[in-house]
Amino acid sequence: MTNNPKIANRFQQIKVDYREGSIIDLLVRVRNYVHRGHCLLTHPLSGSLKPGRISYKTVALSAAPATLDLASLQHIENAMEAYQ
Repeated sequence: MTNNPKIANRFQQIKVDYREGSIIDLLVRVRNYVHRGHCLLTHPLSGSLKPGRISYKTVALSAAPATLDLASLQHIENAMEAYQ
């Protein structure tokens, strides 16, 4: 899932959920997927820049939903708090 148009156009062999919007908008969408049972495959705060200094973010999620992963939920909630 990304708000980066370069990622959306570059990786044709994998499913990329691209939507314009802020990083907070993206994190809310990721959180919604986590609530549906998808797991985070990458940390939402990964990268060398501090939150708020970048305008694009990409987060990898599991393709198939399962049960709610509490660790993924905690990571995405912490990321949202850090960006706000």
